[in-house]
Amino acid sequence: MRKITGLYTYPVKSLRGVPVAFSTLDERGLAYDRSWMVVDGAGKFVTQRELPMMAAIGAEISLPLYGLLLHAPGMEIDVRNWTAGPRRIVRIWDDEECEAIDQGEDAAQFLRKALGRDDLRLVYMPPDFHRPSRGQGDNVRVGFADGFPLLIASEESLADLNSRLTEPVPMNRFRPNIVVAGCERPFEEDEWHTFTIAGIPFRGMKRCTRCPVTMTDQRTGDRAKKEPLATLAKYRRFGKGACFGVNVNHLGTGQLKLGDAISVTTFAPPPT
Repeated sequence: MRKITGLYTYPVKSLRGVPVAFSTLDERGLAYDRSWMVVDGAGKFVTQRELPMMAAIGAEISLPLYGLLLHAPGMEIDVRNWTAGPRRIVRIWDDEECEAIDQGEDAAQFLRKALGRDDLRLVYMPPDFHRPSRGQGDNVRVGFADGFPLLIASEESLADLNSRLTEPVPMNRFRPNIVVAGCERPFEEDEWHTFTIAGIPFRGMKRCTRCPVTMTDQRTGDRAKKEPLATLAKYRRFGKGACFGVNVNHLGTGQLKLGDAISVTTFAPPPT
């Protein structure tokens, strides 16, 4: 039986992920996932691609007070009043502009000290800003994720990759939102065109092309020279890059939890 075996949120884009036992699936994806983002002096997003040490910074929602708790070795800050700051335009990639709320000087100073750059700021996506998923036709919203609200990967796919590596890697290298198990073969999730979980419909949109983040230890920020990306590229190259996991649109809202069964309704080869 196909089922969920892992759920992960990433409150701040490219900071360390948070494993959860259950989560609300809201209009933008898992609750608070990529609701915040680090930007440079020009307002462009900053990620582990250029600053791998971002992986060593934790980011969690502190309940019940609803703060954003950021922590790095010897440092901690609780960011509150998310919607109180000035609004500004920020950019994801080179061509996509989003509206965001600056989270203030204390949060900026925390990032600057933790990451060693003096031009960084933390921003929050306001609830009233509508950023569409890059998938066409579904009218799905997304936070500061690269382009789609959810990423799914299977344990069978990871086992297949690790069988080809000298040193196995954990699933967190691929930063999925939903980890599944019970597939009949590795990378079966590539072909999940439509499926349901907990009564919520989903649509598989495209394979996820991977970058150097997969070579970054998600606890320490240390980056390897080539693996697992080099091996992945030898047998999972589609179009311009090596692929692992599937970008997904959700066509409803509700609750997801570990152990939820997955019912695949249609299979189809995904677009690259």
